[in-house]
Amino acid sequence: MLPRDTPSSDKIPLWLKILATAYVAVLVPAYWYHYGFADSVLWFSSLGLLITTAALWLESPRLASMQLVSIFLLEMMWIVDYLGRLLFDVQLVGIAEYMFNGEKPLYVRGLSLRLALAFVLLFLHRRGKKHQLGLRPEPKAANAGSSGRLPGGADGRAAPMHLLANAPGAAGCDATFARGRPLIPLSHQFT
Repeated sequence: MLPRDTPSSDKIPLWLKILATAYVAVLVPAYWYHYGFADSVLWFSSLGLLITTAALWLESPRLASMQLVSIFLLEMMWIVDYLGRLLFDVQLVGIAEYMFNGEKPLYVRGLSLRLALAFVLLFLHRRGKKHQLGLRPEPKAANAGSSGRLPGGADGRAAPMHLLANAPGAAGCDATFARGRPLIPLSHQFT
């Protein structure tokens, strides 16, 4: 999450959060009614939409990046397949074939138009990269004098993991070795 002292211009717009939440609030019950739980909510793109909505509210670049990796290509393939059929009457892979099935209600098919999901994920990922690269304002050192940065060189690069294991504030560090020794003796790791 973003620190509380970051400027409001650096936060995700509230209208985007509300729009995504309203879309999910309409989509989930409609899909559940027409398709059942397993055939509606447990698809990759549906789970991706739910997790992306959570990423918007939590302002979590990690959740957004996870969804970008897991569903972005699938969503782009759906968009290309849908537009190919709509504009040129060419079915490329068949992933969007249900959109042209007249037996399904039009409003349910209309809810499937998640054209913006892939681009929202790109927006969140790009925003997260800016934060990772340090392009956002540095948070105030309110937590026990910590600057919120990992120790490193003057050029801003992070120090190697074996140096970070004993760094101040690295209690939750995932480093396995410190000063050449395992943090947990090998005899106790697998018992």
